[in-house]
Amino acid sequence: MPEPLSRIPLSLEEEHTVSSMARWMRFMAIVGICGALVMLLVVILAIGVYGSLHGIDAPTSDPRWPKIQAIIMASGSLPYFLGLAFLLAAAVALWQNMILFSAGDDFHLVASTDTADLDFLAHGLDRLRTYFKIQVLTFAIAVAVAFVTGVVVVTMMRSH
Repeated sequence: MPEPLSRIPLSLEEEHTVSSMARWMRFMAIVGICGALVMLLVVILAIGVYGSLHGIDAPTSDPRWPKIQAIIMASGSLPYFLGLAFLLAAAVALWQNMILFSAGDDFHLVASTDTADLDFLAHGLDRLRTYFKIQVLTFAIAVAVAFVTGVVVVTMMRSH
């Protein structure tokens, strides 16, 4: 039985195309990672500010403060659940973009080495498969949450 082909005979132009694709994948992954980190920071700060507003009970001359306190007390733990959902979304975005970055590394190795192109290609395609599975799952969850939120809002509006 012949040994499996470890090198893919790519032309110079094809290697440049694969290398360019790998660079774009890594660039987009870095943008996504930065976006997820910013989202993580904003959510943590927002949860901290919201939590600190519970502790403020000082009298103030601002007439809007009692209204703000009433809204905070009426919302209960809902903002914390929303914060947890956004933290989870940031974690998933970090995970997904780390996978995309790794896939870009694998495709870069396909273009720049001549040793195990098939192995690198298989790893890169497997990582892309995982990336798109996460994307589809995230979309499905977002649609489900939007639908449930819509049903809850409609139900609340009809009951009042």
